[in-house]
Amino acid sequence: MDIRFLSKNKPEEIGYAVSHAIYLSDSSPRGGKETIKWARQYLTYGDGLTQHAHLSNIPLENVSDFLEALADYWLSSATKEEKDAISREFRLEAPDRKTIRFFAELKPREGKTLYFNPRDLKVSSSPNKQHDKRWEKLTDYMSWVDGSAAAIYALLKWPENNYDDALDTYRKYSCIHDTLKEEYDRWSERPAKFCGLEDDKTWGGYLSFDTSYRILSQLVESYCLHAAAVCTVQRREEHRQFLKEREAKEIAEKAETQEIEMAA
Repeated sequence: MDIRFLSKNKPEEIGYAVSHAIYLSDSSPRGGKETIKWARQYLTYGDGLTQHAHLSNIPLENVSDFLEALADYWLSSATKEEKDAISREFRLEAPDRKTIRFFAELKPREGKTLYFNPRDLKVSSSPNKQHDKRWEKLTDYMSWVDGSAAAIYALLKWPENNYDDALDTYRKYSCIHDTLKEEYDRWSERPAKFCGLEDDKTWGGYLSFDTSYRILSQLVESYCLHAAAVCTVQRREEHRQFLKEREAKEIAEKAETQEIEMAA
């Protein structure tokens, strides 16, 4: 499914495309590393949604505009199938706070080699862990493991270090930022700034990244919650109907048995 809509800030110049096929494509986007894995932009030259140039990477300065335009399209034009597609791409899941707390408290000890298990969230000084692939080595020269938000974000990607696009990074870092602030009273860099996104000022009357992201995430979350509620109600109705049919079948079988016994 290919979803297209115009920029809010530059509707006479830029169009956006959302497609799972973009995410699955092996080709790198024009314009460098992917900012959003499942979306691109293109030039329209004022010709509506008509594409007059190659799809290119959405630059960081346009991500807020993209999110605002997508939210506007969601509210004004998106079909159920398109909302389902957008909901699959715009992920909402956040890192587990228990994992964030573990990494927030993980620090090397001077002169001592430690091992940590990033899945079971355990720390050990036992040398027996040295060749166990489930455990990672933590030595005193790894001073960057200091409980900071940046260190926690890096550790969350450990050891695969998979590439996160701007939205993945923002989603994960926001959870880290909020956990450190609420549970440890620690200051950390604002999520949008960490991602290299302009969020300290609004330009041209358009929304900041933080606001644009929050609006779209609320739309997607409410849609998913509504869909889950509808699904639960449908399952309950189906189960209720099953019970009624089973009861009716049991009554019919019982009546048939009685008739046979009476006839005998």
